Amino acid sequence: INCVNSTTLSIVSIPQSNPAAAHEKCKGVPGRMRIPNFINFISLDIEGQGLNLLKTFPFDKVQVGAWVVEQEENYASDEAANDILAKHGYMRVPVENPGVDKYFIQPQYWDPSLAKKNWRIHPPPSEC
Repeated sequence: INCVNSTTLSIVSIPQSNPAAAHEKCKGVPGRMRIPNFINFISLDIEGQGLNLLKTFPFDKVQVGAWVVEQEENYASDEAANDILAKHGYMRVPVENPGVDKYFIQPQYWDPSLAKKNWRIHPPPSEC
């Protein structure tokens, strides 16, 4: 988020205030890109990197209504991801047919009717 919502990267986030590192870190990110302060829904399926993203997500700047997070293969990492979301006010909710995903939502948006979810069928030639 330091690469967006402003035209310059915060020097605080770059070791030894290295401007070249700031440029490299934000390479390819338009300086005038705006990230909203509220995102309704994020589906996080990034092949074992979910915990890394959650560790660095700017929860203090961006609120998310609901997350669908793919389970981490490593139990300790999976629990750490759960703990981060719980620490930021999300509750893990019981959803029918969750597959390998976990569902987290801010309590004010939860309604038990949301627990009903059909089994996801992958279209051919998908290997899932």
